[in-house]
Amino acid sequence: MDQIDVNSFVQTAVDKLRSIAPNSAKNKPGGAELQTDSVRNRLDEQSDAGKDGANGVFLRTGTIRRQRNGPAEDVLPADQPTTTKAGKVRQRMKWTDTMNLHVMRCYYTTTNLETTPLVRSELLKMFLRKFPDYTNITEQRLVDQKRIIITKKYISELHLEELKHEVAEELNLSQPNLAFDEISNEKEPETEINLDINQATNQLDTQSIPTLPARVELTQITDIDEKHLETEFQTLLIEYTNMNPICRPKLPKQNNSRKLIRYTKIMDENILPKYLPHITNFLDLHTHIYAAAAAIIKASGGRIQNIERKHNKDQKEPWEMRLEIGIANTLKQKLKAKAGRIRRYRESTQRRKQNMKFNTSQRAYYRNLKINSNQPVGPLPTEEEIENYWSSIWSQPVNHNTDSTWIRDIEAELFHLPTMEPITITSDLVAEVIRLTQNWKAAGPDGIHNFWVKRLKSTHTYIAKYFTTFIESPETIPEFLGRGNTYLLPKSERLNNPTKYRPITCLCTLYKILTACIAKSIYKHVEDNKLLSEEQKGCVKKSQGCKEQLIIDSVILEQAANKRRNIYTAFIDYKKAFDSVPHSWLLKVLQIYKIDHKIINMLQHLMSTWNTVLEINQNQGIVISQPISVQRGIFQGDSLSPLWFCLALNPLSSILNKTGYGFHIKYDKTQHHVISHLMYMDDIKLFAGNEKQLQHLLEITKTFSKDIQMSFGLDKCKLLNIKQGRIISSGFDLGDGDIIESLEEHETYKYLGLAQGKRLQHKDIKEKITSIYISRLTNILKSKLNGKNTFTAINSYAIPIISYTFGTIKWTKTELENIQIKTRTTLTKFRAHHPKAAVERLTLPRNKGGRGLIDLRFLHAKQIYGLQQYFLHQASGLHRAVVRADNKHTPLDLQHAVDIRLPSDVIYEREKVEEWTRKVLHGRFPHELNQTYVDQDASNKWLSQADLFLETEGFMLSIQDQVIATRNYRKFILKEPNVVDQCRRCHEPGETIQHVTAGCRVLAPTSYLQRHDQVAKIIHQKLATLCHLKEDITPYYRYEPENVLENAHFKLYWNRSILTDKTTPHNRPDLTFTIKERALTYLIDVGIPNTHNLQSTWSEKLSKYTALAEQVKSLWKQNEVNIVPIIISSTGVIPKALHHSLKKLDLPPLLYIQLQKAVVLQTAAIVRRHLNL
Repeated sequence: MDQIDVNSFVQTAVDKLRSIAPNSAKNKPGGAELQTDSVRNRLDEQSDAGKDGANGVFLRTGTIRRQRNGPAEDVLPADQPTTTKAGKVRQRMKWTDTMNLHVMRCYYTTTNLETTPLVRSELLKMFLRKFPDYTNITEQRLVDQKRIIITKKYISELHLEELKHEVAEELNLSQPNLAFDEISNEKEPETEINLDINQATNQLDTQSIPTLPARVELTQITDIDEKHLETEFQTLLIEYTNMNPICRPKLPKQNNSRKLIRYTKIMDENILPKYLPHITNFLDLHTHIYAAAAAIIKASGGRIQNIERKHNKDQKEPWEMRLEIGIANTLKQKLKAKAGRIRRYRESTQRRKQNMKFNTSQRAYYRNLKINSNQPVGPLPTEEEIENYWSSIWSQPVNHNTDSTWIRDIEAELFHLPTMEPITITSDLVAEVIRLTQNWKAAGPDGIHNFWVKRLKSTHTYIAKYFTTFIESPETIPEFLGRGNTYLLPKSERLNNPTKYRPITCLCTLYKILTACIAKSIYKHVEDNKLLSEEQKGCVKKSQGCKEQLIIDSVILEQAANKRRNIYTAFIDYKKAFDSVPHSWLLKVLQIYKIDHKIINMLQHLMSTWNTVLEINQNQGIVISQPISVQRGIFQGDSLSPLWFCLALNPLSSILNKTGYGFHIKYDKTQHHVISHLMYMDDIKLFAGNEKQLQHLLEITKTFSKDIQMSFGLDKCKLLNIKQGRIISSGFDLGDGDIIESLEEHETYKYLGLAQGKRLQHKDIKEKITSIYISRLTNILKSKLNGKNTFTAINSYAIPIISYTFGTIKWTKTELENIQIKTRTTLTKFRAHHPKAAVERLTLPRNKGGRGLIDLRFLHAKQIYGLQQYFLHQASGLHRAVVRADNKHTPLDLQHAVDIRLPSDVIYEREKVEEWTRKVLHGRFPHELNQTYVDQDASNKWLSQADLFLETEGFMLSIQDQVIATRNYRKFILKEPNVVDQCRRCHEPGETIQHVTAGCRVLAPTSYLQRHDQVAKIIHQKLATLCHLKEDITPYYRYEPENVLENAHFKLYWNRSILTDKTTPHNRPDLTFTIKERALTYLIDVGIPNTHNLQSTWSEKLSKYTALAEQVKSLWKQNEVNIVPIIISSTGVIPKALHHSLKKLDLPPLLYIQLQKAVVLQTAAIVRRHLNL
């Protein structure tokens, strides 16, 4: 800034101040000082150097302050009594900001800006020139005050730099390392003056006011400062999270400074944007703001104190507060460490239990998953409530109406039916039955699982022997065989209602084997004599079950709707069907169908011993009842129960078919087939051509049900009457005031799981099914299942929701593809699938390098083809009529279906692999797998055997697909601008995924070495264990090998140099293993290169230790010295030569799986650390 006229400058300033506050001057000893309110307010907002400044010190750009000569107003001269304002004798001298500034000015002047040694006497003389009254100050005290000013930051760094600049100009020196900012288009700050008026009116020494310098940028904030600021922010964020905002320390006010503004800008633009997207509630936002402000204050040199109003007597000593803070911080750290460990252990335990339960019983796991997702509420019913309710059903015996005429008619029709052949139970039959059971299905009261009976084959002969005895002499059956454990599963979210539970009974394993042998023989008798009606598909083997009934029903509804034909239907559902059928009728129906009388006698005796214990097991607790006698109904969970129940309802089909009533399925214009009903277990649907016929069919069903003492569940019984395309309202009176109501125009009925009105509601069903599928998929991904089990669960728990509709609901390829896209995005959301990874791998089998997810489009085509072939090859009149009538009424379009062969799974998989291989980037890995020296099956074994976390599995596949966001990928694949393709560690060009996994020289001595040692440790421990050099088995990641292990037969070195008489450049293999008796030594060396370097690494290992092998053979007098390379690719690819190496060392052939898992885990960890993921 140019020189200015001092006199005119000062006079103008004084006149301005007088005009603002003409009466504000106060006369004091030594001169009067202007103290206007405006000036004081501005001073309060300025730098923390204080309200008083040294003569001519530039405290900020464009601001000049002058201080009168003489001592500060609040410090008495040395020759006067030194007392405090309270009148007490002052013990210590008070140093004002003016005095501190002058101390530093004197120090910089006498040391020539710290370039010459300090002369204490000169420092004291210069100080006393300005403050002559303080003769009691010594040289040492002045030096100590200088040190205190700097260490305690009484004067900010900004003001010290300004002071240095001023002293340098006074000394005519050029001060180094000062950065000047050229400021353009910016208005200069208003000049602020604090002058002594009396001196201002007199002639002034023009040398007392130096030339105004240009603005100086004194705050240079580096990347280190930014990292420090972010670290401080993270620390405070952790400290104040979950703390009540009103309990946090109050943030002090801050004076404006450039450093404060710069730190605030950095926090706002560079740091906070990283954290704000992750906040979840308003309290989090508040905490982030508070922590950011506190971090800026601390980084700027400020302090945050928790000020509380306390009486002096309660004030703690500083040392006490320091110790308490230290103890509190230590306890907080320990608490956080312990809490983190507890959380980690809890997750690990939860993961282990969930996977164990999934592997043991998937059905039980899915049941718990469903219960947890629905979150049942309310208290459980009491033991008395469940006993009373279920006893009223099971323990009240009833008999069927023996005088019914239709029973006699059925018996007359079956008079010539041959009697069932006597059953012969052999050990082969027992073995055949037990072979089809699940190993670890829930055991009954006896506690024996199917696995034990299946594996203990020696018992089969004895089991068959006793079963035969039971048939001949039922009284020999022990009572415990008829005991069951009935688990009540909730059917709704309200748990307190005992009627809203489904009973599933776990029976003794041997009881179920016995009834399974009997059911097999009875079914053969029923099938040979064609006793079951074709309308019943509840227990028919090789049928399509519900799907078959839904397809037939769809053809009927579509034909009626398209041709505007009248159709009258009724949906019948029994109340507690399995639990209410009388025992007398169950025995009578066996007699009607001429089952072997010995079997009937044995079953009658067993029924007399039936009893069960009820149990509810929920998160709210466990309720267990006393044993309840079962004198009505049959167990749900027994092999014989479905067939027995279908036989109990089978006479109804015969009676309904005799009427000749029903809906006419027309085909070929003149031909038709009459259908009166469809049955699936207890779900019955009646069809009629007019209302009168339907009323008659309902009367027959009502009479039959009443005779066998079974009642309708009126809340699930409905009528659907369609006349000329319109739904008409009508009802059916059952008597006693019970009426079956009809559906209205916009109502639907859920028949066999699918909603229908005039026809199936395809759009609504697809939307609901898709929603349920995504919900189940999300619940699975939220669980702790490993990668393999997760995709198994998706295939068996989520996808069946959609596949159940294949053949009945019309799905387009686009709709199925959209579901698969939604599946992939959901997997990506839970970090299970990289969005850029090869989509073909998701649906490939795991032994082919995929993840085993079912391809919905292929499954749809496969099921459509299977259903078409099933209907085309059925010989019954109903099926033939449906085939001819299905003119695009269903997705099968049976009228135009042809008998062609669908491509097999093998062909489909081959096409998928070819599609994967053709991709430029993704196809590199399958190309590597197809090399002749690679064992493809072994290379993919980790996908099915390693049991990796879901996220780790997906991350490793993305590494193999080379879609990790390395700088090379970002620059050349993603085409991101301003990306330098240079390794962030070694700074070499080309940061590819291959470079990160096995090519970075900086990672070689650390991360690569750790991965290498993990593999070597597995080999070392296995050799030590097999050779009895070590007995304890430790997880390989905790195993610490000893340098030398030796006994009378073997010697094993770990990473030990071998001394030779000739200089050998490579004399330190990873392991040296010697079999003393055979004078045989193995030099074992591990290598983990990239896949394309497998062969070269193998050859390098052999040539590298050839010289050492010759020396060892000569010096150690060995018969043979073999070099054994252990080579695995960094991505887990297994060369065929690895099997030969393991075989040569007599190690287990499947040990490569453990080696592969160790490599895969370490590679994933290396990439994560390298990319800070």
